Order: sequence, then structure tokens, then C-alpha cells
Amino acid sequence: MKISLLKKTLIMSKFAFYGILLQCCTMTILMASVNTMGQRQSINDIIVSIKVEGESLTSVFDELENLTGFNFAYNHKNFNERQKITLSAQKKSLATVLVMISKQTQLSFKRINENIYVLKQVKEESPVEEVIEEIAITVTGKVTDAETGDPLPGVNIIEKGTSNGTITDIEGLYTINVSDGVEFFGFFFHWFSFPGNCH
Repeated sequence: MKISLLKKTLIMSKFAFYGILLQCCTMTILMASVNTMGQRQSINDIIVSIKVEGESLTSVFDELENLTGFNFAYNHKNFNERQKITLSAQKKSLATVLVMISKQTQLSFKRINENIYVLKQVKEESPVEEVIEEIAITVTGKVTDAETGDPLPGVNIIEKGTSNGTITDIEGLYTINVSDGVEFFGFFFHWFSFPGNCH
């Protein structure tokens, strides 16, 4: 009886070890893509300093692109490219700088993820709008026994900190959509004890 219990404990420990090892390998792969979040900060939280006198709008946009990493997208028909602006902002939010530009040019700005779209200003609308869309990443995989290579059905795959999860199918396969920039996701083994002998 004691030998059987010790044997079962060793087998469970081995599975736990392989599970942790597999999770570490998975984390290494996932962490490589964590920095893809890029500009997930609000433009109200991004601080810039810029000083230009009599510069064209396109050169101001180029300078802001270099300072922030955002891409300014615009239709050349929406404004006079040769229009000169003067701007002085020390440690101001990007949103404040865009409002300052808007007052001189009658343009509005709409930020969607890493792009800032330059539009003709509509009187009723705010000159600066921000939309940060959640980007989902589809992760697929297969959970197998480390020793035998047999698929493990019924394993829970969970995105940490959420209720987002799935279960492996009969072949150990899973597909889950996780948020871009997810730091952790993993799986759990559920051990059940059964009274009596199970064969």
C-alpha cells in the first residue's frame, strides 16, 4: 500500500514537473511578443516637448512621429501642406499638443491604436478623439504527456487574470483567443481521487 502511494506520488510529481517545464517554455515564447503593445498608453499620458516656428504641418507631423512612435495618416487634400505653424510645448501631453495644432489649422485628430488620423475639423466634435482597440491573438497548441507523447484531453487552458479559457479536445488540441500583450496563460492538471481500485 505504501509503495503504491509512493509510486503514485512520484508519478504526480513527475507530471507536475513536466507541466511546469512546459509552462516555462510556453512563457518564453509568449513573452517574446509582450512588447507588441507599443503605444497602449493614452495620448493624455504621453508627454512631449516640441518647439517649432514657421514649420509646415507635414514636418511637424514627422517630428511628432519621431518623438512618439505614432504614425500620422492624412489625405493631402484635407489641408494646405504649406501652411506654417508655430508651436511651443514643454512637457505637455500629446493630446494637448494636438489641440494646439487644431486651433491653428482647423484640423481634428483621431487616434486609433498606433495611428493618428488627421481630418477636417467638424465644429460639434472634439478636436482630439482616442480609440484603443483590443487586439486578440489566436493561440493554438497541443498538450501531451511528456513521457509517452499521448494527447491529454480535458486540460483547462486559462488566460491569467481573466475568465477566458478553453479545454483541450480528445486529441489534446486547443484554440484560445487571448488579449494582445497577454503576460501569462497556462494549463492546470486536475487530479481526482477515487475510492477503491480503478483499473
